[in-house]
Amino acid sequence: MASPAEIPKEESETATSLEVIKLPFLPTVPPSSSKLNIDKVQALGPRQSVSVMEAKILAQGTLSKVVPVNGTDCELKVFQIGDSSGQVKLTLWDKQIIQVGALKS
Repeated sequence: MASPAEIPKEESETATSLEVIKLPFLPTVPPSSSKLNIDKVQALGPRQSVSVMEAKILAQGTLSKVVPVNGTDCELKVFQIGDSSGQVKLTLWDKQIIQVGALKS
């Protein structure tokens, strides 16, 4: 490669250099498909969703009530769930409650 003094002026104005750096990133599963524990869920920001989570429904603190949503009565149930990283309240609606009920039996 020519030294900068040997490169004609027109070429030196358009010449660029590129340095490649290899970083030691470990392969990870995308967050949307990995199971999260309660500790990681609590660290999420507002309006972030969780697609897969594994926790145990604790016997204490299960409340159920019917609330009007757009003129339709919907069941709302709050569960206290826990795993080895902690405990948190989980709010479920209609179909989600039925799905959890099916998993319990």
